[in-house]
Amino acid sequence: MPGSGGALETAFDGLSIASGPPTSTRSTRPRHGANGAAGGMSQTGETREEVLAPWMARLGREEDDGRTPLDLLNEEIDAFLDWVRPTEQERKLRQDVFLLFKRVVRSIWPHAKVQLFGSMATGLYLPDGDFDILVSSPAFASVPTNTLLLKLKHALLASKFARQEDVSLITGARVPIVKLTSAPDFGSFRMDVCFNSPKGPLGAQESLRLLEEVNKKRPDGRRRVEAHALLLKTLLRTHGLDEVRFGGLSGMTIFCLAVSFVQLDNSQGRTLAADFLHLLRKYTLSFDFCTQSLSTANGGRLLSKFQWLRPGEIRRDRLSIVHPVEPTRDVAAGSHRWLEVRQKLQAVYADLAAYVNPAQPLHHLAFSPTRSALSMVGIRASQVLVEIRERHERLVTQGDFDKLVRSWSPIGSDATSSGTSPASPTTTLSLLPTTPFSPRIASHDHASSASRDSASSASSARHSKAIDGSSSSPSSDPSPEEWLEQHNEPEPSPEEWLEQHKRRLARVQDLWQEPDPAAPPTTTSPALAHGIFAPSPVFAPFGRSPW
Repeated sequence: MPGSGGALETAFDGLSIASGPPTSTRSTRPRHGANGAAGGMSQTGETREEVLAPWMARLGREEDDGRTPLDLLNEEIDAFLDWVRPTEQERKLRQDVFLLFKRVVRSIWPHAKVQLFGSMATGLYLPDGDFDILVSSPAFASVPTNTLLLKLKHALLASKFARQEDVSLITGARVPIVKLTSAPDFGSFRMDVCFNSPKGPLGAQESLRLLEEVNKKRPDGRRRVEAHALLLKTLLRTHGLDEVRFGGLSGMTIFCLAVSFVQLDNSQGRTLAADFLHLLRKYTLSFDFCTQSLSTANGGRLLSKFQWLRPGEIRRDRLSIVHPVEPTRDVAAGSHRWLEVRQKLQAVYADLAAYVNPAQPLHHLAFSPTRSALSMVGIRASQVLVEIRERHERLVTQGDFDKLVRSWSPIGSDATSSGTSPASPTTTLSLLPTTPFSPRIASHDHASSASRDSASSASSARHSKAIDGSSSSPSSDPSPEEWLEQHNEPEPSPEEWLEQHKRRLARVQDLWQEPDPAAPPTTTSPALAHGIFAPSPVFAPFGRSPW
């Protein structure tokens, strides 16, 4: 068994863990001390608990509180969960930001499917949690992934949904993604976007199924899983151990730890505080991670690493969990800092066990009913997290965001007028109709060519003004009759039309020839320089098409 932890185990065995509700009940309304501040806190400045544990303010504890430390810890965990869970306003804000992101995607891929997965889909996210998004379409199968990443990045920047410095392309990962932070007007949310990788949403569906399964097996199963997942996420985030790309535990790994514990634990009626202590004890003292793996399939079980992993995949110094969706994949394989994570969990367990056990010395934990036990062991609110919540609250209460949701659209804004996508070739868009008998490129020595080019340019300018909204006229688009009158030019005779296209073919063939270094420089026609010489089926009768 890895790590003896004998002293800790003995100390925990001696605890009188409550198997029912707390021994006394207490109102959670803030109480006021002698100075008029809640819980006796000073009104002139923020206390340590107000900064690190803002959930303590709603408890209104007093120094003479006579309840047991375990009851106080259980009450604090309940207050923490109420504080850390998203409010109705925060849920709506995230839904609206996701809706605006979908508008950006649909502006470039109208038929693409946009889905949430990860903690956003299960609801087990922290106030500063990121969005995991999948963009999928059958049309993407023939497009290189890097092209999709570049095109989405361009659309995000052009529509001002994100800023240049906040968008990066992670192309070397197993699943390439666009990693971004939305602009302040869009909530400054972190987002990871991948393409045509359906396993993410499948994982979210399996997570929801597991929550339903444990809730049927245990009356409070779902509540226990959610509480443990949020406590572990907050703890690991405090110490920078919550991202698998840096060797920490991913959200899926944390979720599986919580689910597996509830699946394999047969105890009933424990408080959340006692349950969390038992979870910490299991994964730091009891669970043999060197040789065993966790599996949430079929109600949960433990299995040998040698039973399902290939010899080169077995790592005795790492946690191992069977992926809920991909049974041949170890979801914790990338968590190479597991020993560091386990050491941190072991320290938290030791401190909390000493806190709730009157027979044990409190070590460096100065017991006081008004102090936060969670913040003392590292489960605390960061200043960044508190500022994010305040910024989101202002964004909602000011009312400007609701107007943005109702009126904002990337179509017609910088997304379509600031340039072409780096993922697509440079082209000139013409809004005017054309026919094979009204060729775009006519001979420069033809008398009507200049007039047609000038008429086309003027009409294009009128259409551009209409699109940009810069025209002062109520309706700048010509009527069908006006347009026909402007473009009612005589069709060329068959001989003229054939002569024009012979000259076009000759110019194309000249472009295909290697230039003579000794020859004087030639001038490219304006039409060819601007890239508007479109291929035409007229070349087929003259032999092999140069296109």
